[in-house]
Amino acid sequence: MGKPLNRVLLSNISSMCNGKGLPKKEKVEAFLMLGCLKEGWQGSDEAVKDKPLDRALVTHISSMCNGKGLPEKAKVAAFLNLGCLKVGWQGIDEVVMDQPLDRTLVASMSSMCHGKEGLPGKAKVTAFLNLGCLKVGWQGIDEDVRDQPLDRTQVSRISSMCHGKGLPEKVKVKAILKRRSENTQDDEIIVIKEEATD
Repeated sequence: MGKPLNRVLLSNISSMCNGKGLPKKEKVEAFLMLGCLKEGWQGSDEAVKDKPLDRALVTHISSMCNGKGLPEKAKVAAFLNLGCLKVGWQGIDEVVMDQPLDRTLVASMSSMCHGKEGLPGKAKVTAFLNLGCLKVGWQGIDEDVRDQPLDRTQVSRISSMCHGKGLPEKVKVKAILKRRSENTQDDEIIVIKEEATD
């Protein structure tokens, strides 16, 4: 008692419960006590029991669950434990299980899944992040970049273009990248023509 209301946290809870009515006190408290939402959580609730709530992570979860209600612990923990969302992931979950969450990647997932489908499942996230066209150096042939790392800048661009539309299918991602490439080439041609006439 006596502490001011945390308006950001209230906004996050409001977003998740949009259209669902006021959540019960017990449900809100249970959500806010989830170990997986604490700073530094790596799979063990006990290790972070005295840590504060990771506010940025709550904001991302809130965005994905907009209008879906407060998510259950099992769903949140399963999402945050996905190997493909860990720093350094290159297609093999076991190699990165001790690594922290890749917060930029979580932010990208949050943007695309805003209010769309809640927390996306492992198969969907892994399939999206395994797209050859999202690898560093991709020039139209997936096999040429099979062993290349994920191009996080490209993922971020796709994320902003697909905000609130869910994780896009391979065909859509390739179409976006092709269109972007054509626009860039048109800009380069214009610059070359301008330089030639100067």
